[in-house]
Amino acid sequence: MKKLLYIDLDGVVADFVSAMNAHPLRYEPPYHEDPDTIPGLFKNLKLFGAFC
Repeated sequence: MKKLLYIDLDGVVADFVSAMNAHPLRYEPPYHEDPDTIPGLFKNLKLFGAFC
């Protein structure tokens, strides 16, 4: 069985806060209370100091 390891990089190498605040749905219900659920938010996060 193949195991997967998921690592949360928000704020470490992924600029989640800037992406969240710049997204047009950020202040629309229901996303204003739970911005992690904005569709496609994690697809194009800017990375800083990261290796790819």
